[in-house]
Formats: sequence, structure tokens, C-alpha cells
Amino acid sequence: MSKTQFNILKKHNYDPKLFLDKILSKKRKQAKKELYILKDLIKELSTKPKAPQDFVIRKENAINFNNLYNNIIYAETQNEIINWKVITSYYLFSKALENRYNYYKKSNPK
Repeated sequence: MSKTQFNILKKHNYDPKLFLDKILSKKRKQAKKELYILKDLIKELSTKPKAPQDFVIRKENAINFNNLYNNIIYAETQNEIINWKVITSYYLFSKALENRYNYYKKSNPK
């Protein structure tokens, strides 16, 4: 406990044990929040994005805002699918590279 924290405890007549419990409780809550964020990220990266259900008419000079909005949604969905494929490809590439490295490392110990 730092000198400043101790002075705050003395000034406000706080019990040091309660103060430490409060700090630990905040750290636990933060760790729990980070764990949920990490789990959500893993879930998002491990599920393949769904393709849009409706076919979107792609017109470069569309006037209808609904068609323009649908074009944006379609493009964003396609972008998610491509990003998912790129991440998966990098992962598979790294696994194959690691396997090849281990193979040559065993056959050529020098």
C-alpha cells in the first residue's frame, strides 16, 4: 500500500482490509469483463458470417435510398466473409509452416 493510499485511509477512517477488498473486487470485475470480451471475440472469429438472404440489385447510380442501403449491407457482409476467410487462411498457413519446421527440425538436428 502506498503512502498516499494509507493517508487517504487515515483521513477518512477507512478500514485497510475493506479498502483492499474493494480494490480486489474492482479488479475481479474488470477481469471478468475482459474475459467476456475475449469470449465474444473468439466466438465471433470462430463462426462463419452469414451471407445476406436477399439478392441486392447493384446499380452504381441508384436513386432509391433503400437500394443504396441494401448495397452497403451487402458489401459489409461480403467484407466480413472475406475477412473471415483471410484470417482462417493465415491460421492454416501458420499451422502448416509450424508442422514443416518441426519436420525439418527433427530430421536435421544441427
